[in-house]
Amino acid sequence: SNITSTAANISWTPVGSATSWQYVCVAAGGTPDWSTASMVTNPSASLSNLSAYTNYDVYVRSYCSADDQSDPVKISFLTAVDCGTAEYRQVNMGSGTYTSYYIPGYMSSSYPKADSWTIYPASEIIMYDVYEGLVKGVAYQTTTTASVESVKIYMANTEKTSFSSSSDTISRDNMTLVYSGPIDFTANEWTEIAFNNAFSYDGHSNIALLFCRESAVTTSVYFKYTSVPSSSAYAYEYSTGSRYAYTTTYRPNTRFTMCVNVPSCADVLSVNTYNVERYSMDISWMPRATANPTNYQ
Repeated sequence: SNITSTAANISWTPVGSATSWQYVCVAAGGTPDWSTASMVTNPSASLSNLSAYTNYDVYVRSYCSADDQSDPVKISFLTAVDCGTAEYRQVNMGSGTYTSYYIPGYMSSSYPKADSWTIYPASEIIMYDVYEGLVKGVAYQTTTTASVESVKIYMANTEKTSFSSSSDTISRDNMTLVYSGPIDFTANEWTEIAFNNAFSYDGHSNIALLFCRESAVTTSVYFKYTSVPSSSAYAYEYSTGSRYAYTTTYRPNTRFTMCVNVPSCADVLSVNTYNVERYSMDISWMPRATANPTNYQ
């Protein structure tokens, strides 16, 4: 509870007659070193000096004596984003309720590896008053609880608007690696993936995201998706090494966490022409949400 960018409070329910507990806080996936454990006599603790937008695991165990401790339990949480002088944005892309394991990462338990590409158009992104800045992480809506041991996520600014075929994708060599590690998905929640390296968004391009699943899943993971024509492509691999690729309309409901730099004089959106005559025409445009110019040129 009370999670900020640098601190958090944790609590637990005592079991048995224990009156002392030990806890160790590590970055997600780390191994607890009990020689550095903190001891408390109340079933709660305050954590400080944490890093912003970072996943942590806290291991807690009952301490009865130097020779008698319980097995530890794990508490996991994500600290808040710190955008500094930039502004925080949460960009939600899609609200569909249908489910599929196709995108991201073709999460079928039948195939050991898979890749998927998805395009997110600038026309949707900038409706959240997004400018040039950093994409700090991505989240997906799942209906399955499962873990994937090895995932890599790449991103790119792109002018591509769709995938015309399964071979019309973007090479990872032309993309930025933003995340490498495991992912624990939780059913019926947004699973947020904090990037190892923030992605620099240019403020006007479409975003391409490549999700590479490099290990098998024991249970197929289903994601809520929105149908968007030619927005995604995927490829999956049999244990024999045979590889198959397709395009799809399935675009997973996606949430980007961003820190954006808002300019003092923002550009306009959606310039349109109408009443076009031989020597004249009318134009109109839509101002950015936070823009408040005194005039337009």
